[in-house]
Parts: sequence; C-alpha cells; structure tokens
Amino acid sequence: MRVLLLTDADFALRERSMLERLAVGIADEGARVALAAPRSVSGSDVPTLIEHVAYDPPFPLLGARVQAELLHESLVERRFTTEAGSLDVIHAFGFSAVELAIALGAIENAGVVLELWKHLSSQEARRIERLARRGETPVELVWSTPSAVMRDEFMALAPGADCRVIPWGVHTPRVTQKLTDIDNALGVVLLVNRRMGAAAATAFTALSSALSAVEQETVVVCDDAVVRRDHRVWRAVRKLGLLDRLSFVSGLEARRAPALAADLVISITEPGEHRSIVLDAMGHGRTVVALDDPRVEWLRDGETCRTTHGPDLESWRSVLSQLIASPDVRASLGESAQAWVRAERSASGQVRELLQLYSHVEHRAAELAEAGER
Repeated sequence: MRVLLLTDADFALRERSMLERLAVGIADEGARVALAAPRSVSGSDVPTLIEHVAYDPPFPLLGARVQAELLHESLVERRFTTEAGSLDVIHAFGFSAVELAIALGAIENAGVVLELWKHLSSQEARRIERLARRGETPVELVWSTPSAVMRDEFMALAPGADCRVIPWGVHTPRVTQKLTDIDNALGVVLLVNRRMGAAAATAFTALSSALSAVEQETVVVCDDAVVRRDHRVWRAVRKLGLLDRLSFVSGLEARRAPALAADLVISITEPGEHRSIVLDAMGHGRTVVALDDPRVEWLRDGETCRTTHGPDLESWRSVLSQLIASPDVRASLGESAQAWVRAERSASGQVRELLQLYSHVEHRAAELAEAGER
C-alpha cells in the first residue's frame, strides 16, 4: 500500500508531531508513506524513514488541478508513484489541502481521506462532497474524525457522506521533565487559538487572581502571536502585571516541550477544535484546564482535565484557584489523565485503526475505478 499524507501549512505547523508519528507508525506496518507539505513549512527535521515532498500550495489563477499535476510529477520523479498513478490512499489534513487532495486523487485513481478535526459548515461539507463526485473521474471520499459527536453532527449536515471515527493517539512516557529548574516553581503554559482573544484575556485575568492568592514563584509561557498580536490580550497582560512572569515562545504548538513539561496547561480553543498538543500534555501527565466542549471527547472533567462550565471570569477563577493552591490535586489529575490516555488514546491504536480505514478506502477506490472503465 502507498499512502500520501497531504497537509496544508497551518496543520503542518501545529501538528507536525502527530503527522510524523503517523508516518513512522504506518511505515512500520509495511506501507510506503510520503509526507507532502507546502514548501514554506517543509523542514529537513523529518524521520529518515519517511519520504518528504515539498509542494507549492494552489494559486487562485492556476487551480487545484494544475497544482495536483505538478505534485503528481514530483511524486513520479521520486518514484513514489507512476505516470499512470499508483497511490492507494491520500489522507488530507487541513481544509486548505482538500481541493488539492481530491484533484490528485482523480489523477491517481486513489481514495481520499479527509480529516475532520474541527466544525465544518453544512454548505462547505456538501460542496466538498460534490467536488469529489463530479468530473470525468469521481473520487472515493471518506471523512475521518476523532470524535463520535462530530461524526454524528457531520452526518446530519451531509447525509450520504461516509464519516468514520478514528480517535487520535499519543505516546505516554513514564518519565517527564519539569518546565523550570527553580525549586518549587509553578510552570504554566497557555495554548490559545488566535481567534479566541477575548477568552484568553479572561483566562489571564483569572490566572492572575489565582496566583495572587499563593506565594509561589511562577513561570508562564504563551505563544507570542497570541499576546503580541491581539490588543485585548496584550492590554490584559500588561494591566495585570504579568509581563515579568511571561515567556514568549514562537510556534508553541510545533515546539511542544514547554507544554509537555508544565505543571498546568490552559487550553483555549474554538468549539469542536481538536489540537493534539492537549492530548499530548495529558499523555505526559500534565494537568489540563480547558473550556467545556462535548465535541472533544478527551476532555473528561475530573478524569483527564478540569473544564470550566462557562467562559466567564468566575468559572475560570474557580477552577484555576483550586488547582494552583493544591499540588496534590494536580498530581492526582495528571496521573489519572495519563492512565486514561494510555488505555484509550494510544498512538499505536490510531495507526491500527487508520490502516483498517485505508484498506477499506483502497478497496472502494478500486471498485469505483473499475466501474468507470466499463
């Protein structure tokens, strides 16, 4: 089996760890794998087992078909496919890569898997379904999502679509690092969607209030793009006097070490948005606080994390105050989270279920191609 993992720039920057983990795991099972990412974000720090292909993202004037032909030629040059097409499955990550994946699937007669990692409108879902079915070469299209709740919602938006639940997985190391070498210091990392500036400002305010109630050295780490580019967050951080405690890390989700070593990880994302760094933090035994979100099934209040029951200041303050004041509670919750992830969200489990899905898609794509030749 030949599998192409195709990602857009945004997903590649945030989820490189998961993409590389999947590529290595799939290759270990005997499949040939390539990881295709936009040239602007393709780096040399990829596993040597995996073939890395850089591509230029679609330009509006050229269209996805022309860009797919260019990518196909690159794959032929690397002998990853043939002129006639020999890819079996293309798994697309990031919605900006969807049209390119479908166009390449038509050239290769390959099945296409689209990762549904956040909410998609009914209009967009139906547009993508139509895109796969139209043209001289229809494409076998299957959606993959880490959430059963999102699968059910999606099926209601796009009746007739094929959507499967493939939970994401991570490793669960026995030994983890500390964020800071300062004795008894508290390490806090905030993971914030850039579009959630108001919620981030509220969380910073609650964090400042909770920290003021304890006498403890604290190191707070946040992506510089969140604080420096959103005036609401910057104004709140400056007003609260947190700047002297704050360390900025560019591309925090790609450079995961701080989040995987923090005592407390605060996650602020849009509803339904899945980011594997949060699951990764749980797998490392970190204490996670997040907005309550039934679509993200690894957010299990009291078992894998603490969730706020609303975005308001008091909800954030209540949860953060308890956790910051109680190291034993944090430790117990971290142990519980790691145990749940080890049992329910293993990296090997994700690879195993994906390979089963790929086999299904490969078979269905072959049937579709055979029917088209009649």
